[in-house]
Amino acid sequence: MSTTEETTRDGKREYSSLRKQLIILGKAFSIVPFLRGLGSLVGPVIGGYLAEPVKAFPTVFRGNTTFEAYPYLLPNLVVIVCTAGSAVVLLFFLEETHPGLRGASKFDGLRRGCRRFKVLIGWGREEGSYEAVSSVGEDIELHDAPNRTDTERVEPELPPVRPSPWTQQVILQVLALSLLAFHKVSSDVIIPIFLATASGPAERATASNNISFLTPTAGFGMAPPSISTLLLMQAIAAVVAQLLVVPWTITRWGALRSFRWSSLVIPWLYCFTPFTAQLVAPLSIIAISVDLLVKGMLVNIGYVASAILITNTAPGPQHLATINGVAASLSCLARSVGAAVSGSMFHQGLHIGNLGLPFWTLAGVALVGAVLSWALRDEP
Repeated sequence: MSTTEETTRDGKREYSSLRKQLIILGKAFSIVPFLRGLGSLVGPVIGGYLAEPVKAFPTVFRGNTTFEAYPYLLPNLVVIVCTAGSAVVLLFFLEETHPGLRGASKFDGLRRGCRRFKVLIGWGREEGSYEAVSSVGEDIELHDAPNRTDTERVEPELPPVRPSPWTQQVILQVLALSLLAFHKVSSDVIIPIFLATASGPAERATASNNISFLTPTAGFGMAPPSISTLLLMQAIAAVVAQLLVVPWTITRWGALRSFRWSSLVIPWLYCFTPFTAQLVAPLSIIAISVDLLVKGMLVNIGYVASAILITNTAPGPQHLATINGVAASLSCLARSVGAAVSGSMFHQGLHIGNLGLPFWTLAGVALVGAVLSWALRDEP
């Protein structure tokens, strides 16, 4: 009986520890995207507010000054101050997480960079290189090496074998993240065009009488201010969801399950998006707003869960810099390719009179990512 109670207590403690870890990870990995999204909203507003200060604040900034000659100098000075503040915080307050560099001076990297720069321009000598011994001066005394018998001979120590960071799980995680970045940015590119498009080519619409609800041929025909308002509200909702919904979801379901189910729902939303314009107003506006909001939350859940999974599946913390660097590079490449491909697909959809083509293509890409997510694990 006592053994059973002890096992139960151990299980409860382990579950409590795991739950606390999930709560910490969900909140920690959600803070940075939240602040980045908040900065993306606040930054342009501050930049536009401070541009041309002589016209905007004539009582503070007089004419015939530097700020009149350079009307965008003030927002750039604010950017410089913010960047310098980030550098100060990074230098004096953040701690090193690499196991092999903990305890090192914060200025070691700066000194190492200065030495490499001197070597590059020919002012210094690289560490570990040989230097010629001068033939002028005192003779160098050479000492006899101690005699060793075969039994005393020391075998050379082999360097420790470092495991490769590119395990199967790490590669799958990076591919899944790249696919997520591909269809996310592709959707961001074509959504404003879809909202502004009134209809397909006129000759295509009049030539066919078989156009049905299953063949979306038109967008919303919104004006630019209406599009900006809709996208701004969606961005604000996504930032709030990043702070509230994403940590709760990952804490409740775990990173792996959250990533899988978000990846599974996103393809269906892409299939639904072109049909929102076929609904009558105001139901169509409500439908596209909900579609963009849910899609944004699921993508945010996918990004945060992917970051946690990459951290958990890495062979060791010393490999995180390499893995995250390659993952960021491939994600940037996927974004660039996705933007170009989605624009071409939307143009092709307009040409054939079916605006569902680009969204259904993105649904196919997202479906590949959903299938790939079921091969992922939450451990190395």
